[in-house]
Amino acid sequence: MMMNDFEINVVSPIKFGAIGDSITDDTRAFQEAINFAQDTGAILDGFGKTYLISDAMGKIPSSAGSTRIDYGLYINKSITIKNTKLKLKDNCKDFTSVLNIYSPKDSFVNIENVTINGNKENQMHTSSREDGGMHGIRIYGNTLLAETGYIHINKCSINNCQSDGLLFRGISPQRAVIENCSFELNTRNGMTDNALDNVNIKNCIFSGTKGTFPESGYHCEPDDYQIINCRVIEGCITKNNVTGFRFDIRPGNCDGITITDCYSSDNEGISFITESSETNPRFFRNIKIDNCNMKQIIFSHNTAELGSGIGGYNNIRISNCTLSNIIGITFKSSDAGIGKQISIDNCYGTVMFVGRFQGVNIKNLTSKLTENTQRGVNGLYITTMKDLVIDSCNFENINSISVSIDLRNGNYENVKIKNCSFKTDGYSIFVKGDKIFIDGNTFYARGSWNYCTRGENTTNVIYSNNIHVNKQMNGTIPSGAYVDNLPLEAIKTNNITV
Repeated sequence: MMMNDFEINVVSPIKFGAIGDSITDDTRAFQEAINFAQDTGAILDGFGKTYLISDAMGKIPSSAGSTRIDYGLYINKSITIKNTKLKLKDNCKDFTSVLNIYSPKDSFVNIENVTINGNKENQMHTSSREDGGMHGIRIYGNTLLAETGYIHINKCSINNCQSDGLLFRGISPQRAVIENCSFELNTRNGMTDNALDNVNIKNCIFSGTKGTFPESGYHCEPDDYQIINCRVIEGCITKNNVTGFRFDIRPGNCDGITITDCYSSDNEGISFITESSETNPRFFRNIKIDNCNMKQIIFSHNTAELGSGIGGYNNIRISNCTLSNIIGITFKSSDAGIGKQISIDNCYGTVMFVGRFQGVNIKNLTSKLTENTQRGVNGLYITTMKDLVIDSCNFENINSISVSIDLRNGNYENVKIKNCSFKTDGYSIFVKGDKIFIDGNTFYARGSWNYCTRGENTTNVIYSNNIHVNKQMNGTIPSGAYVDNLPLEAIKTNNITV
């Protein structure tokens, strides 16, 4: 390769007068290098140097795609930028982001091995603008909710920003892939995602977000009343944030979210939050969470107006997950919302329901209860549940006042509890409802004053093929350990004590 060929294909900001010493303001020179690379197709390579960026150029021109007051570097055509360190200069304007991307349809923006330091300790941030104003990378359509091009951000570190490390603002990318990146010590969120669809986030680390609500590692919050689609998050880690992965759907709806192979040490590992009204119902639909390890998964649905069927959950699947909080998985809604087609399979932890639900399947759940307030499956609050199946679950409990399956405060209809194992010093099952089917379970003995199964105010109960093992968890054999409290009209068949 001749030198002139290399210069055509790879360009350095140094060629345009940048110094790269992290002291000299290189904004104008770096922008000229961007413009050249966009116009010629050259790769912009910073060769590992640190370039100081500021608001020196003034407001980003509307021709670049900006629809609001913004400052900093900007991209508005296809480009590759690599091997570069960018640092925001002290005391920049409130709407300065280090790198602003306005990518039109069919463009390709590739940011690789780039480190961004927002220098938040030396910024005065007073903005009330809803997106915060000062970001590491801000990605925006040339009009709000515009369809934009292909965006690839790989092996980047976006840290110490006064607002979000990375912001997708109300766009619909043809495809966006964020991979192998770290987001550390940002103020509002590590990443804020307002894109509508086609976003894949993988093998990223979000940590140390602190300072401005909601302080999440990853935060999804759609604009207006749009629907969030086609979001895949895989192999990501969140730690030392308030919430790990937060989906804040007010306004908007969420349809098509997959989270796999993720870990969070944050108190709220995954949080789905929405608010509905009769005129603007909100939904979480088609959400899959698989093979994740975290403290808690929360679905919280509130309504501003009472009514029937105002939003809710539909087709939620949680599988192969480990939850470590006292309450691991929570589905909570007001009386107006309704949850349908919820499945929890092969998980470790506890589950709680508050609200209205129809069609819930819990299978292969393992709950080892250590606190008096814990419940393996908890409907202790006001819950209306129809068509609940609890199948092949394992409950262990060392507290005499805890309950493995507690369905006593609400209205339950068509409940099937089958093929489960109860090793507990407290109640195994406490249920009130109609059409209760308890079949093929194994109950280990406990103190003689507690019940294996308690069914107050239940009707149409079938209690069959259950085995009562006359031995406590510590191996002792109590007298009269097997006691149940089912209604007299309950049908009891083929139950044995061994």
